[in-house]
Amino acid sequence: GYCGKLDQPLKRALDLVGFCQQMDARLPAYTLLIAGTGGEEPALRERLAAQIADGRVRLLGSLPQNALSRDFYQKLDVLLITSTLETGPLVAWEAMMHGVAILTSNYQGQRREGVLRHRETALVYPISQMAAAVEALQNTVNKPGALQLIGSRGRVLAESEFSIEAMIQRWHAAISQVMVMKMRSQEGRLASKPKRRNFAAAAEKPSPEDAMAGV
Repeated sequence: GYCGKLDQPLKRALDLVGFCQQMDARLPAYTLLIAGTGGEEPALRERLAAQIADGRVRLLGSLPQNALSRDFYQKLDVLLITSTLETGPLVAWEAMMHGVAILTSNYQGQRREGVLRHRETALVYPISQMAAAVEALQNTVNKPGALQLIGSRGRVLAESEFSIEAMIQRWHAAISQVMVMKMRSQEGRLASKPKRRNFAAAAEKPSPEDAMAGV
């Protein structure tokens, strides 16, 4: 499956054409579900007309979040990511929570995040290289249980790192740390603040000589 905007160049949606061509040659018994809309949708419909006609490709349009969770991710074995740049991607974490294996480009930020690791929690291929993507998928599918193992590892990781409960715990820990640092900073300022002397009161108090003189 693919979930995202159908545009170029960041999402590289037109790579879906090359992906399907490679799948037709290597793993022809497939169905590609595409959730999303965008400027490249007409081009995809034209260039994938044969695959759409025989049901190998289905364009579902934009789906609401509840439909993605209920009707989309649960039908997938693999989620394909073709992007050159991502800040997440959220669709990967959502799919992983459903036990879906991720087939992803090595988009900018993928290594730094350290979540999608080749042959551990995902299959990673060079950006735009659909032959390499399908080869990695074919090699994994040919090993009994290997694709399911990647999906299972991904699910464990996603649930521990990206579930609502995990995020609440991290936010609580971060806020608590900020509050402690703020309190320590305030305590430090109070401790270093010099004591004020009440010169006005001292000036008004008469000296012993003035008191004896009745001043």
